[in-house]
Amino acid sequence: SSLHIRALPHSPLRNAPVSNKLCTMVVKSLPQDKPKIVFHAAMMAIQNFGFMIFYYDIWGQTPHDSKCQSTRDAVAMMSVTCFCVAFLCVGMAFGGYTDDQFVFALYWFAHLAGGAAYTI
Repeated sequence: SSLHIRALPHSPLRNAPVSNKLCTMVVKSLPQDKPKIVFHAAMMAIQNFGFMIFYYDIWGQTPHDSKCQSTRDAVAMMSVTCFCVAFLCVGMAFGGYTDDQFVFALYWFAHLAGGAAYTI
């Protein structure tokens, strides 16, 4: 027997059969959502690039002193991480926009790893 997903009327998952044993991830963007995906990708990339500039400036203004070295290292790591995450956001959105499950998942997990670096 199979289950049916209850979804909003405009959802691509409406009445989609789902196995009792396994539920797979579906990456399927609606045509009306594509501009939103592009907007969010641009917003996230600009935001993270701005954070990169912010941390890079702090790194440059932190004194070259042994007492400040750990701060300089941490701020440099944040700057590099924000630079990478800016591009990973675009890749993640590209996977969602083109409905490519592999690309979306690859960039989503890479973005997750980059975001985890913020907690170090």
